[in-house]
Amino acid sequence: MPTNATAEELAMTAPVKTGIKANRTETSVTIAFYLPAAYTLETAPVPTDSSVRLVTEPKRTLGIVSFSWYATRRRTERVAADLGDTLAEHGIIPAKSPFLFRYDPPLTPPFLRTNEVAIEIEER
Repeated sequence: MPTNATAEELAMTAPVKTGIKANRTETSVTIAFYLPAAYTLETAPVPTDSSVRLVTEPKRTLGIVSFSWYATRRRTERVAADLGDTLAEHGIIPAKSPFLFRYDPPLTPPFLRTNEVAIEIEER
């Protein structure tokens, strides 16, 4: 950490995005923590781990559906399939695969959890 930087604790008010990529030889998991809109790349806290990168995602249009309880693989896949069906019924074409947003710390009771499945959609 640069000598003029200070540690800063941020509340979990923004989603955590998870993604899993797997092939025959390896599996990788990515996690993205979204910072509040008040931060820019220049004003964001400096990561203390060299494997953490700060990036800006481009603007995009997403189809999203919320659900509570644990975001198990089976539940998430079911919600994603339902979202895909709803988008198709309205003639909306997905541009990419669905992904998951989680909003709560691990000890949050399941009935209070907020999760979202999102699918980036093609611009019209």
